[in-house]
Amino acid sequence: MKMTIRLLLVTILVVAAGCGGSSESAEDPTAASTESTTSDTSAAAPLVGRWERVNKCPQLVRALNQAGLGAVAPSMAGDYFPDASPKQLARKDDLCKGAEPFVHSHFFDDAGMFGSLDENQDQVDDGMYEILDEGRFRIGNADVGSVFRYEIEGDALSLSPVLTQAMKKEALAHPLEFSQAGWAVAVSYPGHEWKRVDCDGWC
Repeated sequence: MKMTIRLLLVTILVVAAGCGGSSESAEDPTAASTESTTSDTSAAAPLVGRWERVNKCPQLVRALNQAGLGAVAPSMAGDYFPDASPKQLARKDDLCKGAEPFVHSHFFDDAGMFGSLDENQDQVDDGMYEILDEGRFRIGNADVGSVFRYEIEGDALSLSPVLTQAMKKEALAHPLEFSQAGWAVAVSYPGHEWKRVDCDGWC
């Protein structure tokens, strides 16, 4: 799944250059202002940094179920089972049986770059982000990307994806394939906190 996510985000970058509970909203993320705010470093400053947590499979499955996306869990759990396909994982009675927790982090720099790092600090995701307002940011752009709500208290970051009915419908139409809605839940692990850690050169 890491490679699939990376390919999606590379696609997002190309389009942009060419032109671990989940919140559901009827709002369309693409309806938000497309005017870039990443140049305003004061707006992005609280989010800039590297945020880390230990991801656990049951947390991801629970978040997907709460979002009404339980059927896509086998396509989102690949980080826990890198040698198994979504079709193979869908046959398991207990999807998370044998899944080992792993350290994962996201970084946001003041130039608008987003990325994710595995437990070895190898980059596994990349893309651009922009602050939409005080409580929301988008990874990607207005027509290809996902919007997230965020809250920062001290050194703790909470994330939740903004999922539209269209995103959910698309994901559920092909549950064993990569989907934007499933990815947004897997990026955020809603209901759980990310802790600020040293940038170590990433942000």
